[in-house]
Amino acid sequence: MLFVAIIVSIIFIHPIYTLQDDGTATITTSIKKGLDLEGGVRALMLPENPELLDKAITTLNVRVNTLGLTETRIMSVGSKYIQVEMAGLGEAEIRKILEQQGKFDAKIKRHVETKDGLGTLEFGGNYDVTLDDDIITVNGEILKINDTITLEGIVFKYTNITGNTVELTGLAYTGDDIVKVFGDAQHARVQPTDNGYQFSFQIMVNSNAASRFAKLTEKVPVDFSTTGGYLKENIDLYLDDVMVDSLRIGSGLKGTIETTITISGPGETQQDAIDKMRNMQAILESGALPTKLEIVKIDRISPTLGKEFMSTAILAIIFAIAVVSIVIFIRYRDVRIVLPIMMTSLSEVLIILGVASFINWTIDLAAIAGIIAAVGTGVDDQIIIADESSKKEKTMTSLKAKMANAFFIIFTAAFTTIAAMVPLLFMGAGALRGFALTTIIGVLIGVLITRPAFGRVIKEIKEEME
Repeated sequence: MLFVAIIVSIIFIHPIYTLQDDGTATITTSIKKGLDLEGGVRALMLPENPELLDKAITTLNVRVNTLGLTETRIMSVGSKYIQVEMAGLGEAEIRKILEQQGKFDAKIKRHVETKDGLGTLEFGGNYDVTLDDDIITVNGEILKINDTITLEGIVFKYTNITGNTVELTGLAYTGDDIVKVFGDAQHARVQPTDNGYQFSFQIMVNSNAASRFAKLTEKVPVDFSTTGGYLKENIDLYLDDVMVDSLRIGSGLKGTIETTITISGPGETQQDAIDKMRNMQAILESGALPTKLEIVKIDRISPTLGKEFMSTAILAIIFAIAVVSIVIFIRYRDVRIVLPIMMTSLSEVLIILGVASFINWTIDLAAIAGIIAAVGTGVDDQIIIADESSKKEKTMTSLKAKMANAFFIIFTAAFTTIAAMVPLLFMGAGALRGFALTTIIGVLIGVLITRPAFGRVIKEIKEEME
C-alpha cells in the first residue's frame, strides 16, 4: 500500500525537469502554491451588509474564474469579513477586480421639446409632459430632477432640462437581464482605431429586456445625415453608475426585439483594451455584488520573498526529519531502525503533497506547518512502535501482541489529534483551516498507510534479530 501510494502521489505531483536556455535547471510540479510561497496580494474586505457575505463570495468566485485567475482563494473570516488571496498579482490589479460592485445598466435618453410649457413623450401610447420651471408632470405624476416614473413597465428618470427641452432617461437593460456573455473569437474582438484600440463583445439578454429596448426606440427619430442612418438617441452603458461608453443605434434596430447586443469600449493600447474587455466580461458574467465591499487591509508579498519562504519551508522539513533521526539513533544505536523512520517520514510528506495535488489544495506556510506537525506525530508513533516491540515484559507473550498494543496507542492519539483539529477546520479562519486540514490529512495517511508499513518493517527486523 505504501509503495502504491508513493507512485500515485508522484503521478499527481507530476514533476517536470526543464533545462533553461541559460543552463539552469528548474523543476515544476502541479502542486498549487499559496500566496506565501508564490507572492501576490492578500486583501481583507468588509461587506456593507454582512448578511450577504456568502452571496458576495459566490459572486467573487465566478468573477475570478471568468478572468482565469486560478491561483486565487476567497474565504470568509469570522462572520463579518472576506479574505481574498491572489498569487502573482499586484495591489492595483486586485483593487480593480474587487472594488467594482459590477452594477450594469444600459439607458436610452428621450428628449421632449416643450412649447408654452407643453410637450409630448412619444413612447407607446404617447404621454403629455407639462413643464413648470424645473418641475414636470408626466401622466399625472409630478417629478423633480432625479425622480423616477414607470411607464408601460419601463423606469424613466427625469435627468436634465436644457431650455425648453426635458430629458428623460429610460432603463433598457440591467445586469439581471443578461443571459449569456460571449467570449469566443467570433463574438469578441479588439480592433485598432484612430485614437488607440476598441474592444467589442456580444451579450444575450432576456425577452423582457429586448421588449423594453423595442419600446424605447420605436418612436426615436432617425438621423439620415449619417451614413447608413442612426437613431438620434444613443444607448449609454453604465458600470457602477459611471458611464463607460455611449453607442450609436443603427436605424435597422429601431423598434425591434433584439436579444443579442454588442458592448464596446476604448483602450489606450491593445493589451489595455483586452484587459478592459475581460474585466467587463467577468463583471457581466458574475453579476453585481449583492453588497458593496470595502477593502480594509491589503498585504503585498513579493515573488522574491515567496521563493525565500519556499526554500526555508523545504529546509525546515528536511532539518526536522534529520534532527529527529539523530535523536533516534542516539536512543537506539541501530541504523536498521533509524533508516525506516527517515524513509517513512519522507514518504509521508510525499503522499501528503500528492493528496494536496489531487484535491487541488493550496500549499502555503500554514499547510507546511501542518505537514511538519503530521511528521512529528508520525515520528512519535514510530518511536512507540519501536519501543513496544523492544519490551521484554513477561506479560507480553508475543511480538504480535506488542504491535497490537502499540497501534492501540497510535489510533487513540490519532483520533485525539483529529478531534482537536476539527473545530479549527470548520470554525477557524484562513491559515488555521489550512493548518487543520493538512494535519488531519497527514494523520490519516499515517494511521492508514505509513504507520502500518513501518510496523511491518520493524516486525521483520525484530524477527530477524530474534
